[in-house]
This record gives sequence, C-alpha cells and structure tokens, in this order.
Amino acid sequence: MPDSTLAQLALLAAIPANVLLFYVLRPTVAVAIGLVASAHLLPERTVLDLPGFPELSKYSIAAAAVYMGGVIRCPQVFLRSSRSKYPLLIFGALLVCNLATAILNSDPQILGYSYRPGLTWVDGTAVCISDLFSVWLPFHVVRLVTRRGPDLIEFCRVFVLCALVASAGAWIESVMSPQLHRWVYGFHPHSRFGQTFRYGGWRPTLFLGHGLDVAKFFFAALIVAVGLRKSGGIREWPMGRSVWPYLAILVVALRSSATWIWTLVALPLAVVSQPLQQARLATILCVLVLAYPAVRVMGLVPLDTLQSVTMDVFGEERTESLTFRIVHEDALMARGLDRPVFGWGKWGRSRIHNYDGQDTSVTDGLYIRLFGQRGAIALYAYMLILLAPCLAASRAIARTRRVRVSPLAASLCLVSALLGLDLIFNGLLDYFQFVYAALLANLASQLNDNGLK
Repeated sequence: MPDSTLAQLALLAAIPANVLLFYVLRPTVAVAIGLVASAHLLPERTVLDLPGFPELSKYSIAAAAVYMGGVIRCPQVFLRSSRSKYPLLIFGALLVCNLATAILNSDPQILGYSYRPGLTWVDGTAVCISDLFSVWLPFHVVRLVTRRGPDLIEFCRVFVLCALVASAGAWIESVMSPQLHRWVYGFHPHSRFGQTFRYGGWRPTLFLGHGLDVAKFFFAALIVAVGLRKSGGIREWPMGRSVWPYLAILVVALRSSATWIWTLVALPLAVVSQPLQQARLATILCVLVLAYPAVRVMGLVPLDTLQSVTMDVFGEERTESLTFRIVHEDALMARGLDRPVFGWGKWGRSRIHNYDGQDTSVTDGLYIRLFGQRGAIALYAYMLILLAPCLAASRAIARTRRVRVSPLAASLCLVSALLGLDLIFNGLLDYFQFVYAALLANLASQLNDNGLK
C-alpha cells in the first residue's frame, strides 16, 4: 500500500469530523453525510493498523465514527434495539462461521515453495471484528436513524444531494482523467491506471477504489432520485424534475458497461411502471442471485449460451474476458469444494498456487471469493443480509395499498437486487449496499404498518 502521511492523517481526522456532525445536524442527516462524504473524500488503498484491531479501511472507520458520534450525542436513538431480530441472527451466524473457519483450518498448506500458515482463534476473532465494522455497523446505524418514514425520505434526499455534489468531480475526471485522488493524496486509488480508460474516454474513479464503484454509486442515486420524485420527496427542489435526467446522463458518461445494463433495465421501470411490477422483478432477481452459487456448483449454468450471447452483444474482447473469468472460477470452485461448509480461511489458502509459490488465481465475483475463504454458510449469511430486506420489502409492496413511500421502496428494491446480481460478476462491495439493505428493512416494516409514521 502507498505510504502517505496525509492519507493516514485524513483517516484519523475522519473520526472527530464524523462525531462533530452530530453536534450541528440532525442524526439522520449526520449519518447520511458522514457515510457518503467519508467514502468520497477519504483515501483508498490506505488503512489504520491499530494494536488489537484488524486493518481498518476508510469504510470501517467511517461506520465506527458515525456510530460513536451517535452514541455520544444521541444515546436515546443509538442505544435502542432494532424492531426486527432476523438481521442480528444472520450476523450472529456469520460470526460463528468465522470462528469455525479458523478452528477447522489450523493445518498449514505446503505445495513446493508455497507455504500458507494455519489459522488460529486470533485470525477468527480478527475477521469477526472486521465484519462488525464493515457489515454490521453500516447496516445497524442506518436502521436506527430511519425508523420513521419522514426520516427515511430525508436520508434518501441527502444521499441524492451528496451525489449531485460529487458529480462535479466525476465530470472533471471524465475530461482530465482520474487525477483528484492523486492531486490530494499523491497516488492513484487504483493500482492499474490503464483500467480507467474505456470506450474511447476516461472512467472517473474520484476517491473510490474503482470506476465501477463510482458508476454503481451514481446508478443507485439515479434510481433513488426517480423514486423520490414519484413519492414527492424532491418536488420542492429547484429544478427537481431535472435531477434524475441529469444523473442518467452522468451514468452514461461514466463508461461502465455493467452499469449501463442495470440502467437500461431499471430506469424505464422506475419511471413508468407501478411499484408492484418493480417489486416483482426485484424478487425474481434476488431469487436468481441466491440460487446462482448452488446452481453453479451443480454445473447447471448454461455457460456456452452465456458466452455466445456476450459475443453477439459485446464483441470478442468482452467474451474473452468472460471466458477468462470462467476458467479461473472453475479452478477456484474445485478448490472450494474441498472444504465447502466453512472454507479455507484467509492468507490465500483458498487460492491456486504454482510450485514456485506464485498465486495464479484471478477472482472477480464476490461469491466465489467468499465461498473459497469462508464456505457456503458464511456466503449465504452475507447474501441474506444484503437481499433478505429486498425480498421483505417486495412482499410488503405486494400486500400494501398505494402509499406515498411505495415508489421509493420499489426503486430501492431495484437498486438492491441489481447490485446484488452485479456481485456475481464483480467482487467490489462497499458499505453502500448494506445501507440500501438497511433502508429496505425499515421500509418493509413501515409498509407492513400501512404507510408512514
């Protein structure tokens, strides 16, 4: 990782800065700004290595700092329990799996000059702490401050407003190349700068790790803006009708083929269809995502057809990329099936190494990485935390009469389901997807109560 004193200081400064937000803003606004601003201003490829803790990225630091500020300033909000206990049960199962993975992988792995140490309970505890910061805290904090309908709509309004502010940097980098991170911190956020040039132009990275992260963020803001517009959440904004068309133009300019596909699917539905139709599509997508790992392991995915369609639609270059992914995924899956329940653990034990000890694996999808490292139970725990709220909200939309929040709920269902589908192909996961899941969990509760309270 790059050695930058300024980057380290920025991570440290984020802690008091996020706490101070709660002294000048309402809790809902403070959480929304804290999470979005931290992601878009703090450095990538930099961690805090504190004694007794695993390495903390900017996402873990932001989530912890926001929760700390809430507990200090608004303990009556942040120290209460959530209404629904199923997310806590799923997360508890994830922690148990982490410990089981460490206990069952105490044996070292030796192949030629390749040596991978066995795991100890310390490794399992470190992974549990990492999941607490990166998975549970973002989800839990957002749930606490968006229990009421008006708070939830306000959170989404702030989220879209932050996206509009961040769009200025995206336009700058699309013209001048991704340089903002280097100008501020002295290094690029992505180690392979060549990936920032795509389809004849620059793909902005801002202060996120990859151009796809940027595109996914603005895609979510676009669909949420449509839901807010239909729910009346941004009706009083100056030029409120122009927000989602502007974001749609920006998503096209970000040059991400995956996000273009998601936008082509979601935007027409979000604009013209009823919430029930959107919820039905989201349900189908969630079921497909949840079924994919099992179907892939059983060899029932029509890979030849998928490659043929990719060739017809995207051409030879993208087809070669897909074939390359499939070959490595097959090898990693065969390795993961040797320990399918709890996985191989960290230190690269789930990956393929040659006799000289070189790592020859390439992991693109999140599911194959989780399956190899943590096993099937932890994989589905992750997926349920991300997608179970979407299924619950979709079911609530189908059971509920028309209420003001339904278009926003349906839009968030589309975002959560499509980004969950993206994780099959890409392993980029930040806390925003847990934020969307938390919003949907609360929306499901509110819709089941027949409206906003």
